[in-house]
Amino acid sequence: MGILPMYRGMDVIEWPILLEDWKNLGITIHFMDKGVDTGDILKVHYIPQRKGDTIKTIRLRFEPVMVEQLSNVVVDLLYEKIKGEPQNINDGKQFFVMSKRLQDITKNKLNRYQTG
Repeated sequence: MGILPMYRGMDVIEWPILLEDWKNLGITIHFMDKGVDTGDILKVHYIPQRKGDTIKTIRLRFEPVMVEQLSNVVVDLLYEKIKGEPQNINDGKQFFVMSKRLQDITKNKLNRYQTG
């Protein structure tokens, strides 16, 4: 989960919401390397939020999308339709597990954004 290179690490659904970066919710399929989410990017898939979303429903909605997109990328790799693109790891930040206080603020921001 998360849009690379902007959001690497943990709780990458919550951090863009906390930062009110609504356009950067989604997933990135990438190669693994020695860094934290720093491998070459194969595909970025943005997933817009829906009215009534909670952090839990967003995460649940992302899971089947991740499986579907990963399957598509594996097929594309087998047929050499795509290749990894290096990411500039200086463009983003590494995020860590969000504290309970920040989780509460994030939930409130999500609610306020949806009610306009």
